[in-house]
Amino acid sequence: MLVRKDSIPAPTQNALDDLNLEFRTVAGGPNTVSEDVLAQLDAGAPHAHRVWGRDRYETAAEVMTTYTDDALWPPLHAENVGVTAKPPDALTGGSFLGLRKGCLVLTRSDSLPLCSSCFLGAHPATTQRAYVFGGPNSVEQDAVDDTNDALLP
Repeated sequence: MLVRKDSIPAPTQNALDDLNLEFRTVAGGPNTVSEDVLAQLDAGAPHAHRVWGRDRYETAAEVMTTYTDDALWPPLHAENVGVTAKPPDALTGGSFLGLRKGCLVLTRSDSLPLCSSCFLGAHPATTQRAYVFGGPNSVEQDAVDDTNDALLP
């Protein structure tokens, strides 16, 4: 669910209230989602915390790393992996892979960042399908090649 840096939109808050979730995770640092918003989320759930990295690529890799091995949550499975470079494609790809308990990592348009490559390289044996979300103007062939290289044993 999306929040603003300094507030939780009413529809998001209503959905959170209706779902009565035990765990809530903020993906992103304090420059993306403020400490006040984290505190509001924490007030509505027994367990709320933040997962983040130095940039969006590290944050995505940290989220995937946290939830592929975390005993508190149903684990994600790396059988379905996706990469994307643009936020609209990430929303679509994230929904698609979320239904399959897959993992979505972020790439630059022209190359796969090291943190994304390391995440993919840690799960090569279980990956059955890799998806690229976005056309060739969003994810160039070099980034696709980097993704394939990271997944191959």
